[in-house]
Amino acid sequence: MNEELKVFFAAMTPFVELKFAIPLGFKLGLSKISIIIFSSLGAMLPVIIGLAVSTPFSNWLTKHFKFMNKFLTTLFHETRRDHSKRFDRYGAIIIFALVALPFLPGSGAAAGALIGFIFGVNYWKNIGLCTAGTITAAILLTTGVNSITKLFNFLFS
Repeated sequence: MNEELKVFFAAMTPFVELKFAIPLGFKLGLSKISIIIFSSLGAMLPVIIGLAVSTPFSNWLTKHFKFMNKFLTTLFHETRRDHSKRFDRYGAIIIFALVALPFLPGSGAAAGALIGFIFGVNYWKNIGLCTAGTITAAILLTTGVNSITKLFNFLFS
């Protein structure tokens, strides 16, 4: 398998996405641009698919399982009731920041997409926010990993 595909598939790992794929890309000797492109695409593919099927799947669960109907209805209703004022005001910033800031535990495109889904954010808006955040995170991580690698090489060579 070629190196770009290894980075692409490594980025598909939920919640560690870019944090795993970008150092792998450097280890495999890829260029920074290749690392950013393939890790971003790999991180976004599961999000695109997951968001596309999440509404129909949750609707199916609520129709066929009483427990899931009660759980999901409670989850959506209580979450939106308790946090909708703040989310309406800061929701886009929250989703973008959760995806774009790679040092936050549990951050990443999957987490941002999940939050957007729970709050009922439009599919395309959620995809756009997650994509912008993923590309930002990929640039930040690539720059950071490259800098740390050069610093270690300078200090210990």
